[in-house]
Amino acid sequence: MSRRISAYESAGDSWEDLPDDEIEEAERALAPRRRDLRVDTLLAAERFVVVAKPAGLLSVPGRRRHDGDTVLERVHEQWLRDDPEATPPVSVHRLDRDTSGCLLLARDREAARDLMTSFRLRLVEKTYLAIVTGAPHPPEGEITFRIAPDRRRPGTMWTPRKGGKPC
Repeated sequence: MSRRISAYESAGDSWEDLPDDEIEEAERALAPRRRDLRVDTLLAAERFVVVAKPAGLLSVPGRRRHDGDTVLERVHEQWLRDDPEATPPVSVHRLDRDTSGCLLLARDREAARDLMTSFRLRLVEKTYLAIVTGAPHPPEGEITFRIAPDRRRPGTMWTPRKGGKPC
């Protein structure tokens, strides 16, 4: 059995069965809060920066529609204040809209290619922390399945019986 996974699931509620116009209305209602979210630089190096991505803000422009507010655009705006000729950062990886965490951005395409190679070769160690309500049973474990874009609902993913990408 496959289950469709929506990018808009939050607090245990699923928006996947809502009509698109209701999803867009809810997203517009959340937009003012996103403008208040801060993107702080945690580490600035010659070839890359690490920023603290807040939950509620896209890392990169979305698949469904783009509202002009992403971590990439905010960081580029910060860079332009210091250097009017600054080139936009390049996303090395991304985090889901509702996920907070460290985001690695390259200062140019060559740095991005090198860093992406490190991710692809699994030289980068990533740690995820989930905060939950209640006591999960078992207290620890691993969940693995495959996901693929849902062609019927752009911007959403689903778990196919065959194919897809392991996650």
